[in-house]
Amino acid sequence: MRALNNLALLLQERKDYEAALPLMERSLAIREEVYGDRSPFVAFGLNNLAGLLDDMGHTERAIPMYERCLEIRIDALGPNHPLVANTLFNLAVVLEGKGDVEAARSLFDRSLRVHEVRLDLLDTLSEREGIAYIATSRRVVDNWLVAFDRVADNRVAWSTAIRWKGVATRRIRARTTASRLDPTARDLHEQLGQTRAEIARITFAEVGTAGLDRAERLDKLTLEKESIERELAIASVAWRGQQTLEAAGESEICAALPEGVALVDFLRYRGRYLAFVVTSPDCHVHRIELGKAAGIDRAVGEWRAALVATKPLTPTFRIDRRGAVVWQQVWEPLLDALGTAHRVVVVPDSSLSALPFPALPTGKGRYLLEEMPIEMLESAQDLLRRPASVGSGALLVGDVDFQVAGEGGLEKGAGTRSAPCVNRAFESLDATADEIGALGRRWARGRYRREHALVLSGQNASETRVHGAMAGRRVVHLATHGFFASEDCQMALVGSEIDGQPTVLGHNPMLLSGVVLAGVNAEHQAGDPQDGILTAEELGSLDLRGTELVVLSACETGLGVSRAGEGVMGLRRAFAIAGAEHLVMSLWAVSDVGTAQLMEGFYGRWLHRRQPLTPADAMRAAQLEMLAAQRELGMARPDLWGAFVVAGWSPPHTK
Repeated sequence: MRALNNLALLLQERKDYEAALPLMERSLAIREEVYGDRSPFVAFGLNNLAGLLDDMGHTERAIPMYERCLEIRIDALGPNHPLVANTLFNLAVVLEGKGDVEAARSLFDRSLRVHEVRLDLLDTLSEREGIAYIATSRRVVDNWLVAFDRVADNRVAWSTAIRWKGVATRRIRARTTASRLDPTARDLHEQLGQTRAEIARITFAEVGTAGLDRAERLDKLTLEKESIERELAIASVAWRGQQTLEAAGESEICAALPEGVALVDFLRYRGRYLAFVVTSPDCHVHRIELGKAAGIDRAVGEWRAALVATKPLTPTFRIDRRGAVVWQQVWEPLLDALGTAHRVVVVPDSSLSALPFPALPTGKGRYLLEEMPIEMLESAQDLLRRPASVGSGALLVGDVDFQVAGEGGLEKGAGTRSAPCVNRAFESLDATADEIGALGRRWARGRYRREHALVLSGQNASETRVHGAMAGRRVVHLATHGFFASEDCQMALVGSEIDGQPTVLGHNPMLLSGVVLAGVNAEHQAGDPQDGILTAEELGSLDLRGTELVVLSACETGLGVSRAGEGVMGLRRAFAIAGAEHLVMSLWAVSDVGTAQLMEGFYGRWLHRRQPLTPADAMRAAQLEMLAAQRELGMARPDLWGAFVVAGWSPPHTK
């Protein structure tokens, strides 16, 4: 019976349908004879045979088999079992292909509701398991969005997108925050942080280190980490009573949207991008199909490549020409729906998370930066977040000594705050000394002048000291090298010792980005806690509740491994889970001197004693100032001012 079924499935995969059909029919007949007509085992055979018949084009024969399978599974397993949802989905696909759209819509909706009932499983899973679980439901969500594409469906379609987009990340952030309020979970948090730190140290230990069985140790530590994450999820009594924010829908989000502010919520689905544009105060929802994701991703990549590779004398039009293509594909289709909005909140998805929206050329010799303020959020629900506490003081990190104390360093020069594959050859960043010096002086004169600012520089800017000094601060400013290693660089990161087992990092993309600190260029023993590499994996274990602002004055700190619907797996996700309210981050390699200038303008406005701006408005004002100075010199260089973006929400014009 089972062998017949498996052989039939293999032949079906090879499209040898005529050979597969009698085997599948015989397998079903044996199931019926052994288990009876109403057995779930028979339903399994019916489902497989119906799928084969549908592939063969015998739709009329497939439909009654799916219907019989559905009836058996509901009776035997209950209406909310995942196998019921699977059968509902399969039957909906067949009916949709047959042209019975209304029946298909109803079944797609029923299948989606079963999956939504089971979302509470996320509260018992590890982080990786939660993301993997959501991935299994994406085809249901995506097909539902295709079926519910009428104008009358726009509001319910956005409501569905809200529930599913980033749901694993939101649940993890919410339960992490809640569990930190539970004294019984304190030891578990400490264990989790230590395990994540050890995973990072072993991952970046020098290749060829004697006695280090890297793959075996990483596998063991990963299992330990996931076990602790599951314990935290179950142990968090506080989480059970604090799910109001997670349950918030379109009505609550619309109510939080100030008048004149529009929300643009992007979503990638079934190889396409769409945008939901929501305007206040009427909460009218527009659904705008943007086109195939491959073309948009290619345009974004080509524009970013032009921004990153631009040399000092390169004409601006070469950058803007590529940017204009992105404008036409991503932003221009939104203009009618945006109407008279004077501010836009953007919630990106997939590769659009690496898109510097303010730097988009509008086609009028201007940039979107000049047209209106652009806010960026990781989730639409972030409009509802309010700080539960307020930290105190600042942590300022810069002028880091990347060498061993007493040993010669790299030749000093004009550094760039980047590190494509963590190559242990980080140049000194001379301008960061002036940057944190100026920030320290401005802090002493600014609105938080009565709060202490701790400065860590040179060899004092070690991984242990920086990591240990972050919690409880109002502001964390890291002026150092950042890195983002794409998934193509995984083997370069971990070396040949685990050749053939790249899944260790593939299951843990939070190891692919981070910042580097004192002593990173030195040789290190396996598991050295002072290896100078602080990954997103480690930073996600911090407790940054009450941290108003984290500034990553480094390169590529806004990048990471994109997961459609779950955002960017990197520093931006780590700091969000840790509880930071606002994050300033970069999307490409930035000039050391230019970054220092931009940060001076940013903090001058954000720390102003009488008229402080929100982080997003302060960054916009600093970028406009740089753009105006460029225009006085007869140029406009978005590659110099456009890399930094701000994630997080503050109602405009509030102190």
